[in-house]
Amino acid sequence: MDLSMVVIAGWNAVLARLSGQDDIIIGYHDTGLYGPVSGYQADSSNIIPLRLDLSGEPSISQILERVRKTAPSPMDRTGFPLGGTNEITGSPLFQVAFQWSQASLHSAIPFQAEIELQFQMKDNEVVGSIQFHSGLFNPDTIERHVGYLSSMLQAIAADNNEISEWQLPGLEVVHVNASCNIAKFDLNLTLYESDNEITGGLSYSTALFDRTTMERYVGYLSSMLQAIAADVNQPVTSVDLLSQAERDLVLGKWNETERAYPTDLCIHHLFEQQVERTPQATALVFNEQSLTYTELNERANRLAHHLIILGVRPNSLVAICVERSFAMIIGVLAILKAGGAYVPLDPVYASNRLKDILADASPSIAVADATGRATLGEAVSSMTVVDPNDLQGTDQRPESVESTAPSQLVRNPHVPGLIPPNLAYIIYTSGSTGKPKGVMIEHQGVVNLIHGRPESFGISTSSRVLQFTSLNFDHSVSEIFSTLTSGASLHLIQDDIRLDQHQLWKYLMKHSITH
Repeated sequence: MDLSMVVIAGWNAVLARLSGQDDIIIGYHDTGLYGPVSGYQADSSNIIPLRLDLSGEPSISQILERVRKTAPSPMDRTGFPLGGTNEITGSPLFQVAFQWSQASLHSAIPFQAEIELQFQMKDNEVVGSIQFHSGLFNPDTIERHVGYLSSMLQAIAADNNEISEWQLPGLEVVHVNASCNIAKFDLNLTLYESDNEITGGLSYSTALFDRTTMERYVGYLSSMLQAIAADVNQPVTSVDLLSQAERDLVLGKWNETERAYPTDLCIHHLFEQQVERTPQATALVFNEQSLTYTELNERANRLAHHLIILGVRPNSLVAICVERSFAMIIGVLAILKAGGAYVPLDPVYASNRLKDILADASPSIAVADATGRATLGEAVSSMTVVDPNDLQGTDQRPESVESTAPSQLVRNPHVPGLIPPNLAYIIYTSGSTGKPKGVMIEHQGVVNLIHGRPESFGISTSSRVLQFTSLNFDHSVSEIFSTLTSGASLHLIQDDIRLDQHQLWKYLMKHSITH
């Protein structure tokens, strides 16, 4: 088998590994054997698509055999109109090219030229010819290029070899110094075989790749070729392409994610600690109104004490069906502070879905505003329903806590037996595979999630975070608690703004939302 075929097999195997695909097409460019022939270099080259199937967990030897069967014969390497084919298909047949050249010991190895000029002096005149790639150019284009060259030479001669302003028909010309090192494909691997060694390089689109990535790709190819030389019977997918340094980086350093977090605290405890650190900072913003951390905490505590008297204990399930407002966040915090686990019911969801969730979770208490009550209807007729808006005034107290001093109602409640392994919430899946299923999440898991999140996402006391997702979607947990445990401001938006991209953009700009 020709050495170039071995390299093609290795390069395709690397591309398959990088892309995750097993059907690879590259542009194959074999410039053939060069040598001095009457002072000229003979070139029978062309570039053609080469397709290789790497499916089925093949061994290296099987891939080599597939390359042998797929590789074109010398006669196949001529007359392929690449440019015309691209025009027909509307997209390139391949984005990665492989160029292979052989050289004699007495000749240099030129790149294949898409346009080749040959000139000589004859009777005080310059005469010559142009050869060009018919798949890329047509005679009219080449004639136009000859005219440009003639104009350039005349300008040089007229200005004593200094290029000044000059004109071309129908064009505005500006003289610039430009590099000609242009990649014609996303990736182009060029290799030369000479003096019992292989040398070459990898050109690439700088809009897609950087030098470090290309150096890694070259390393992958080297590892693959070494594996081919060592054992052709091994499965190609078993070849280890990573260098030891990259292996240590990917498997070691990038996975050093272990961080210490408070294992003795629940979610609301982290919020209460933040209240002590930034009591007067803005915690919530909604409909041009705001609450400080102290105000939010006191309102949540007032509702939490009421829920405790109603019988909420650790692991008690409490439904919450409240439209987007201060009451939504107050209700969530209050349920957690009381020791319960909240079951979110977004009132914009279909009422049948919400009723199915209620029937499955079977909570005995629900936190619901007027909108929530109307949405749930008879489904909450047998439940104790608390409207969080009835408890937001500083002097308002329900009859059940009338005997409790007002100062006690705003203090953080102490719930015996409430520990991090207790449930924090139950969120139901979308039901795309059938009936929605409730997923039970404990405090300790959420504390682990949000403890390092502000640092990872750059959330600080000066941040303004948008609470965008529905309470029924688990990402809302991160939005709410990553913000309220870092001293940042949480911005709630109404659904008509949330679902209108133009209004949403205006809101983001007006309030300088950072996250």
